[in-house]
Amino acid sequence: MIKNRAGFVLPTVIFAITIMSVVVIVALTTAADERRASRATREATLAMYAADAGLRATYGAWPTATVKNLAPGDSADLGWKTLPNRAAYRAVVHRMDNGGLKQYTVVVQGRRTDPFAGVITVVGGVGEAPNFKYAVATSGNISLSSVSTLDAYDSDKGTYAGTA
Repeated sequence: MIKNRAGFVLPTVIFAITIMSVVVIVALTTAADERRASRATREATLAMYAADAGLRATYGAWPTATVKNLAPGDSADLGWKTLPNRAAYRAVVHRMDNGGLKQYTVVVQGRRTDPFAGVITVVGGVGEAPNFKYAVATSGNISLSSVSTLDAYDSDKGTYAGTA
């Protein structure tokens, strides 16, 4: 019993070509998505390096004149600076203390020139070294009265060891 199979090959070939076309389109779309994801990762990494470079540059060239007059709670925007690789960073210094020792937070945003790459933010801190409110220095003898604790050392004789 042989049935007539006329016209069976053409629909099978068309069906196979259709399936293969869908597979090719999916493969090309996936490759394009991977390329975009790879570029976004690269751009984000470069933006992070720009932000880190901005933080280091701000530390290295600390804007003393700009920040010394900041009141507690104020901030100074140091503006956008462009790096040689066309990345850019913007540093903002915030004074965070309540009027005592000066404490600053440095917020740096890094970005690439690609508008879709986004911005990466890096935060650092700077603190002022404390000045002793009550300190005594002498090159000779000293006499103190009504002192509950006195701790001293001679720096000419070596480093300070708290138990010596």
